[in-house]
Amino acid sequence: MFNKRASIALVALVAPILALHGWSARQPTRIPQSDRVVTGEAVPLEGGGQVRLWHLSAPDRRFGGVSGLAMDGAGLVALTDEGVIIRFDPPQPSGGAMRVMLHDLPDGPGSAFSKRGRDGEALLAAGARGWWVTFEGDHALWRFDSRFARPLERHRLSVDWSSNKGGEAAAFARDGSVMVLPERGGPVVTAGDRPPAIRAPRGTSDAARLPDGRLAILVRRLTPWGFRSEVRIAAGGGRSERRIALRLAPLDNPEAMTAASLPNGGTRLWIATDNNFRPWMRTVLVAIDLPPGA
Repeated sequence: MFNKRASIALVALVAPILALHGWSARQPTRIPQSDRVVTGEAVPLEGGGQVRLWHLSAPDRRFGGVSGLAMDGAGLVALTDEGVIIRFDPPQPSGGAMRVMLHDLPDGPGSAFSKRGRDGEALLAAGARGWWVTFEGDHALWRFDSRFARPLERHRLSVDWSSNKGGEAAAFARDGSVMVLPERGGPVVTAGDRPPAIRAPRGTSDAARLPDGRLAILVRRLTPWGFRSEVRIAAGGGRSERRIALRLAPLDNPEAMTAASLPNGGTRLWIATDNNFRPWMRTVLVAIDLPPGA
């Protein structure tokens, strides 16, 4: 048993540690910032065939953590897991400078000074109705106006997902409703009463409805050798399921995907990786061109 002197020494040792922990827990994990336009850079990486890759960077600490991706006309719009909207034009095959616009979401399920309060994970363009954003930690689906200036709808999802295995992906159902797909796998949910009978595979990190109506799901898993990722395109129109393996570096973590029509009738898949704001990880943009009927 501890004697009195030992007990006092233990309290003297533990008390500062607990105080430091309490202080750190109250410190902001996110600092809201004003809109900014910077010049970024796209560096081409080795690809092959109908696949092109670029390493993206920009001189703003908010550039990174990409977890959602969508198209706005010909431009790309990314959502970060710190609640930042990043707009940029698709890079040229040879790369080069690119104009990058950064805008903090004006609201979210939690405090603007908490990363959890702005932990956006999926982004959908809804045309004149604005943008849908899923928030992982609070299992919420919000709709913002076209300029991301204010929220128009807020839905709390009735689910039993863990805080870090929640709504990682979103896509439109065939009836136009928004499906939210859990990272842990299992049935999708919607803000309505009748979600479609679709199950997300374990490791789902994003999804996209292709121009031909099929659903594409981005799946990644962490192995002892790094991330292993693929795109799974659902069967439809007499075609079987297709799987496309992503040949990325072991630490490249694909979390965002969107699809766009090509002039020749094909489809381009845009995929972005989440660098987790770590210097040893990258923000990589991938373009995969699928020919017509593929």
